[in-house]
Amino acid sequence: MLFSHPKKALVEHLKNVNCIGEAILNQKRISFSEYSIESITIINRLALQLHDIGKSTPYFQEYILSCEDGKTPLSLNEKLKSHGLLSGVLAFAVVRRVINDDVLAYLVYMLISRHHGELLDFINYSSCLYGSGDNKELVLKQFNSIDKQGLQGVLDNLKIKFDFLNFTEEEFIKDVESINSYKLKKCVKSLQTPETFLLINLLFSILIFSDKLEAIYSSEDMDINEFIRLHLERPVISSSCVEDYKLSLDVKNKDMADARDEIYQDVLNSVNSLDLEEKILSINLPTGAGKTLTAFKVALRLKERYISDKEYNPRIIYVLPFTSVIDQNFDVLSKVLKSTASNVVLKHHYLSQKEYKWENEEIIEYSDSISEHLVESWESEIIVSTFVQLLHSIFTNKNRKLKKFHNIAGSIIILDEVQSIPYRYWKLINSMFKLMAKMLNCCFILMTATMPLIFSEDEGEIYELAKNKEQYFNKFDRITINTDLLTRDITLDEYKEILYDNIIKYSDKSFLIVMNTIKSSIAIYEYLRNEFEDKIEVYYLSTNIIPKERFDRIKNIKESKKRKIIVSTQMIEAGVDIDIHRVYRDFGPMDSINQTAGRCNREWGKEKGIV
Repeated sequence: MLFSHPKKALVEHLKNVNCIGEAILNQKRISFSEYSIESITIINRLALQLHDIGKSTPYFQEYILSCEDGKTPLSLNEKLKSHGLLSGVLAFAVVRRVINDDVLAYLVYMLISRHHGELLDFINYSSCLYGSGDNKELVLKQFNSIDKQGLQGVLDNLKIKFDFLNFTEEEFIKDVESINSYKLKKCVKSLQTPETFLLINLLFSILIFSDKLEAIYSSEDMDINEFIRLHLERPVISSSCVEDYKLSLDVKNKDMADARDEIYQDVLNSVNSLDLEEKILSINLPTGAGKTLTAFKVALRLKERYISDKEYNPRIIYVLPFTSVIDQNFDVLSKVLKSTASNVVLKHHYLSQKEYKWENEEIIEYSDSISEHLVESWESEIIVSTFVQLLHSIFTNKNRKLKKFHNIAGSIIILDEVQSIPYRYWKLINSMFKLMAKMLNCCFILMTATMPLIFSEDEGEIYELAKNKEQYFNKFDRITINTDLLTRDITLDEYKEILYDNIIKYSDKSFLIVMNTIKSSIAIYEYLRNEFEDKIEVYYLSTNIIPKERFDRIKNIKESKKRKIIVSTQMIEAGVDIDIHRVYRDFGPMDSINQTAGRCNREWGKEKGIV
């Protein structure tokens, strides 16, 4: 018998991986112009079934048998026991004969040959065999050592019609040479498109997720069919949970509450009448207009409409720029959903805990290894994460990042405070999001008070859900901009004196001072703390403070009823929900000034705030 892992039959592993991967692809509603659904389904299945057939060499079998029962693995030639490249070449040989399509066979070769590493640029796949390192000779030596009888039994069990017993060395060499042939290279060159990039990322994600999950489940003697059942039996979330949560909130300002309700209803009416072919949407509203709950309602309502109209159930991904804001929004969404179960709502950033708890008819708490895999793969109904996690999992070739790509495909993705994305990425994002909307059935909701021109509303690239947005921006007239300090140059020491005098003069007001650099912000903070710490609460916020501490400070600022002084850098601009009487902003571009102004008189007090 051939083994894939300690005490695990190779054929059983391949069958299980195929079951997981096919279940994932079957839930997707994809539409590629260059590839039919039938061909995608076939190459997905064959990649899943063939990804480890290179383990049928005695070099690998000796190694895996020596790993059992905690024995020290035998000292073997690392290259000879490797199986990724050999599996890829063997799969190419099998697939081109099974479906009679060299190009699709090459795509399977790409997926399998790199499933334990990073994806390569298209032009580098031939060099895997013909570059430095004599890999051509290596795979030939491995091929000649294969347990042909054992591998034939695996292929027969998988119902793959390929006669490996009579597959000769000469035929194998021809296949190796075909991978580097001019004819195939020319065909493959024509596939170097963004569409193929998305397809490879999707199928690679399905393969590596399924492969790793099966291996972890096997090592812990867990039933993979139980995971598939839970994966398919998704939590049912009613969009009415948002209204229920809104009713539980205290109304601090009736005028503000009424304005937010008007906006909420306007946006909801747009969603209810929306053509579901519109996949790039915007919610462009002033700060303090209740965008978080409005956007979440939009996503849940869209989800309900997709299920009803399209018989398709998308996940919801909510991304923000900073970890401190993620913690804040995750806390709100958990309260809205009345759940912290990981399969319902999941928080993921580079510092988040790798704990996964599945809540269905019973509560399942997973081991560290399974938890880490499910968290990093975004195996949840609602995911709250960062721009970095999302964008680095789209524009990447990294194995670990691509584990979640299949769960990004087909999702409703909310990008909150989207103005934080640097200008140099706008064109790339415009192009890729359009393709993902069309081919992977993704829906993007861009949300901010200062909408960047990533997509043009005038040219019909993006659909605005807040139909009366100009009216709302005029209505939310809560601040006065004071430009007196722009009349002359001011040194940092002079600025300290101005702040000191103002804090004394406006003795009943709270202050927010936003600086452009950490160094200048620390200088201002230390000065004001020394001057006022005994009389006023003085806080410091910046990205140089660890996220947990930032989260605690923001929470204390929001809960404190006392007068306060907050010194911060630009991180305060991105959705930090605090309300301050007077805001002082270091010079900057208009969108940054506008975002900072959103922290001023946020709850619409009787007198205007001053910026």
